[in-house]
Amino acid sequence: DSGFWHQDSFLGGPMRLGAAVKSVNREVGIMNHLMGAGGPHWCEDPVVDRENQAFNTARALIRIRRSCYPLRTELDVAAGDGAQLAYWKMHDGREDMLIEEQPLGMLVVLSISPEPSIEARKYRLPRSLRYTEGQAFIDLLHPQRLAMVFTSSNGTFLLVPAELDPSHVSIFAPVETAVKDLEGSDWMVCRGVSLPPLRDTCKETARSDMWLTAGLVILWIV
Repeated sequence: DSGFWHQDSFLGGPMRLGAAVKSVNREVGIMNHLMGAGGPHWCEDPVVDRENQAFNTARALIRIRRSCYPLRTELDVAAGDGAQLAYWKMHDGREDMLIEEQPLGMLVVLSISPEPSIEARKYRLPRSLRYTEGQAFIDLLHPQRLAMVFTSSNGTFLLVPAELDPSHVSIFAPVETAVKDLEGSDWMVCRGVSLPPLRDTCKETARSDMWLTAGLVILWIV
């Protein structure tokens, strides 16, 4: 039966494989039957956990990308030193996005190491970026982390503070282009773009609406 050919992301499915999210991983199992008509609504399904760090980080990354134009261009410049995947995302000069609130370049750092880093790192600025010494950058995902542009005899760099987490994602933008996203959110986005509010579809969906849907399905079957 094709119902056994895939991994399911709901409690009633027959094949619930392991997950990186602990609360979801607790529901792991392979059943000998397909899903019946019962089971919890997806808003109450423990396999569809929307309170974990992975979900919140993905939601933040989507909103950051929508607000920061350089993240959506095809222009990037490598900035890593071999121990990290790091690159600059560059503005491509699109006229309607050449506004003061938008950054001209952003540094993305993906760090996966067995041990935390206790030393600051520096990343060379692309020559097309004219940020001067003293320019502050802020990590949009972790606004408590600030980086600073400095100039030395062999070029201009962005100095990033040490990272205490072994696995980490950072997206640095000039501090004046960043703004807090939503009340209660712990990330920032780029200025100059209007983002839609976050929707809670579970709160918007009344239980009476679900009973109406179920009744119509029963009438259609009968």
